[in-house]
Amino acid sequence: MGFLLYSWVYYTGIIIFFICSISIQMIVGYYVLKMEKESQSLEEGNAALLLPCIKEYVRAELKIRNISLFIERNLREIRIKKISLIRLKHISGQSLLFGIFLAGVGACIQIIAGKTLGQILPFYLLSFLGLYCYFSLSSWIDYEERKKEIKENLLDFFEHKKYWGIYQKFTLPEVETKEENYLFGEEEGQQLRELLREILA
Repeated sequence: MGFLLYSWVYYTGIIIFFICSISIQMIVGYYVLKMEKESQSLEEGNAALLLPCIKEYVRAELKIRNISLFIERNLREIRIKKISLIRLKHISGQSLLFGIFLAGVGACIQIIAGKTLGQILPFYLLSFLGLYCYFSLSSWIDYEERKKEIKENLLDFFEHKKYWGIYQKFTLPEVETKEENYLFGEEEGQQLRELLREILA
């Protein structure tokens, strides 16, 4: 067990945990920002991540009594590679704590071993750096605030039944006019038609 006295063992573990924590946080941030962007353009049919929520609402619309709770539940169930965003956030936080815990253990062992302040200080500096990066990223992502905006956009989309209006619009002959083709384009129109077929299937 003498290898536990070597500083590089702790430095390696700390760095791995911090990189893991920050990387997962960045992944969560990417998908949260993507969801927010999707919620702002639902009427255009861009809703890859929010599509399951929309489909579930269309299927169970008459049974839903509280739309806000319905949206909250579905947002919590959104998964990335079978792992929910909430779980990913927890994993990121746990990785950060493990890194800090390892830094504390390393510093204590170095103190017991009679190391100098210069040899112990890097553990604290790494901890502060990891915390700074994690919380800076968290504040920039601002998950809870962005989730509120996503919920508001979905609520407006559901309450005003905008998905029905889009469906009717794209089943009318007028969709083939030059004006409509200019606004939506052939590719965008096809994507929207496919999305609506999935929603109303």
